[in-house]
Amino acid sequence: MRVLFSPKPEAGDWRYGFDILDEGRGLVGHGGSCIGMSNSLDLLPRSGYKFVILSNYTNARSPLREAIWAILP
Repeated sequence: MRVLFSPKPEAGDWRYGFDILDEGRGLVGHGGSCIGMSNSLDLLPRSGYKFVILSNYTNARSPLREAIWAILP
């Protein structure tokens, strides 16, 4: 698990498995989309929160992620 959050300097803000979304809160995640679907897995390891978004709509992931981020500590 530690490796997933370890820095990978040649990849910018990416770690070996996750993108750093909010360093202050320790929010990390990974997501993607393709025509007709979108998804994300986001983790707040310090507080133990985890959430997954799976959608059959191409543009659903970003608005849902932002709404969830707004209510998490």
